[in-house]
Amino acid sequence: MPKMFAHLVFKEMSKLS
Repeated sequence: MPKMFAHLVFKEMSKLS
């Protein structure tokens, strides 16, 4: 799993929060 993907997921989570 690329780190970029994890970063994107984290960003999305922050937006949802």
